[in-house]
Amino acid sequence: MSRIVAVASPTPSTAPRTTLRRRDTFIAPLLASCLVRPARASLVDETSATRVFAETSKSVARVAVVAPNGEISGRGSGVVWYIDDAYAYIATNAHCVVKGNENEKLVVMLASGAAAALDKDASYFVNRSTDIGFLKVPIGSFGADAPVAAKIGTSDNLRVGQSAFSLGFEEDGAAVLSSGTINGLKRKIPSRNGVGLKGLIQTDAQVTEFTSGGALCDSAGRVIGLNVVAYAGSQKRDPQGVNFAIPIDAVRLAAEQM
Repeated sequence: MSRIVAVASPTPSTAPRTTLRRRDTFIAPLLASCLVRPARASLVDETSATRVFAETSKSVARVAVVAPNGEISGRGSGVVWYIDDAYAYIATNAHCVVKGNENEKLVVMLASGAAAALDKDASYFVNRSTDIGFLKVPIGSFGADAPVAAKIGTSDNLRVGQSAFSLGFEEDGAAVLSSGTINGLKRKIPSRNGVGLKGLIQTDAQVTEFTSGGALCDSAGRVIGLNVVAYAGSQKRDPQGVNFAIPIDAVRLAAEQM
């Protein structure tokens, strides 16, 4: 004859509490580590960003136009490329140096507040196919606050995932920095004049209409690209977080041809 043996089971109130305690013991360290690591990464990024801005903002210029009534409108940004005894050479986008009409006057402004109007003694070079432009401005036009040449790096050894910092001047004339990473290389987009721009750096560091022509820097403050705003009609999706820069080696080639 078979026997039925009764096996005592844990009460409902005991098992869930034990399970919860074990789960909490396991999850708590994971949550703690998740809370610590982003803070540490953010601190490193903040240190790099503040250093890059302090070192490079003095080598970034605002390109603007002055209307006959004296109203100033931002056209874009630029990078102080080279300085000799007589002139400052400023790299920017070609579309930033095209005046709307003959009554407007191009002006280059520095973070220090110094400004130089492009008169008959100034000249400029543009390559519309690459959207690269250079302004040649008499050094004395800036007065006592002479511009400082940027640290020019190379775009030859860039890596997807490395840090990138976009610098320029916004519409109100404020110097700004946006940090991010390099998301892609050798990208292609249509430009304002209908000619495709090739070999571009893609980054999620913000580039606007007004910071276009400014500097894209690495974490050492070296300029690795020239910001270029994506033509509004070139993307059918929301372009937020998708920004571009012309590799600095292409800008260097344009400078040699100038």
